[in-house]
Parts: sequence; C-alpha cells; structure tokens
Amino acid sequence: MRLVWVSRHELNEKNKEILSKAFGHYEVYQYKDTVNNVSELIEFADSVDADAYVVVLPINLIADLIKADNRPIYRFIVNRILKDDGSVEFVPVGLEKIVKVELVTEKVV
Repeated sequence: MRLVWVSRHELNEKNKEILSKAFGHYEVYQYKDTVNNVSELIEFADSVDADAYVVVLPINLIADLIKADNRPIYRFIVNRILKDDGSVEFVPVGLEKIVKVELVTEKVV
C-alpha cells in the first residue's frame, strides 16, 4: 500500500503501528506543503503512484478531494489530552476511512 501522508508533522511510532495494523506493509510519501487546491495533491499522489491518502485537512478540502479523486481517504482518530501546563497532546488511537462529507448550514445574518 502506497500512502500519501498529508501533514506538516512526521508520523510517530503510534501512527506507524496503526498503519501497519490497517494495511500490513505500506510506504509513506509525505506531502508537507499547504494544500490550496486538491489538484496539486492529486498530482503529487499520481507522481508516487499512491493507492490512498491519510490526511490532516480542513473539511472543505476533504470534500473536494473526495469529488476529484477516487482513491480512499483516511484520517487518524486521536484522543486530545490537556496537560497541566495548558498544552495539548494528540494521541493517535485508530484510523478511519472517510466515506462521505456532508456539511449542512443555515444562514444566521
């Protein structure tokens, strides 16, 4: 499995353990740049012959990627831990496949 990891952060050991459990053998190609348009992300994925994405992206870009590319899109499930000093630690605990993005809004003003 060839994965495009879309994040500025490196995968940690827990991330790698989760990916191994999900996919067995895998290769990761990291995309660290800010994604302004999913076409640049798709071009990168094509260049490394990727099978899927693992992303940290805003919901609108995830929705655009789902519409523009048929490769599976995954994201880590994380626990958010607030530390005594006020900082936050994100601990990966699983992986989920993004199947559909639906955003329903109502005008306020």
